[in-house]
Amino acid sequence: MCYHYSPAHLNRLKKLYPDKFENLDYPEYANGFTHPEVPSVTSNGLALHHWGLIPHWTQDMETAQKMRRFCLNAKIETLAEKPSFRNALKKKQFCVLPARNFYEWQWQDKKGKEKIKYDIQLADNELMYLGGLYSEWLHKETGELISTATIITCPANSFMEKIHNTKKRMPIILNELHATNWINGTIDLIQLKNTTQEQTLIAKAVNNEI
Repeated sequence: MCYHYSPAHLNRLKKLYPDKFENLDYPEYANGFTHPEVPSVTSNGLALHHWGLIPHWTQDMETAQKMRRFCLNAKIETLAEKPSFRNALKKKQFCVLPARNFYEWQWQDKKGKEKIKYDIQLADNELMYLGGLYSEWLHKETGELISTATIITCPANSFMEKIHNTKKRMPIILNELHATNWINGTIDLIQLKNTTQEQTLIAKAVNNEI
């Protein structure tokens, strides 16, 4: 699955979206389990979404905190079935998360006691866009509208299954053109998966403390 990645550099996004930067602040390294605000592009443009989708039907903040931990990722095979994601899919709440890279751990033994962390990028060093869904959840007690997002995953391609050698999954990875098509709803889920699995990636081992 995908729980750690590096959002696109702020300067890169400033060039792409020059009118969106009065209050845009986000971490250089995103750990999904801390639910950071990360840059996300929708049909309405660039915004910040908390990583970890809160389904619209969630009743209270306590439940929301539990749900978002399980909604960092969404399997492409079950998007239309899972109550957490099917409404966002039906309403075409498509987004992409601009990223420099993402991280995955390769298990060196059956129990995962020894792992190697890999930094994974597009081979051409271009900006990658992680395909996702977004949702807006109303905190009934405070009236706050909280914007959240999830990263869609698919079966690993032949390159990634050697790195993510346990669950053998990978995030949806799009170039700029396919990202635009996903946001605009002109690419279907089969095309989305096929486009991802055709991507040429490179990986290097990095310090596990990052």
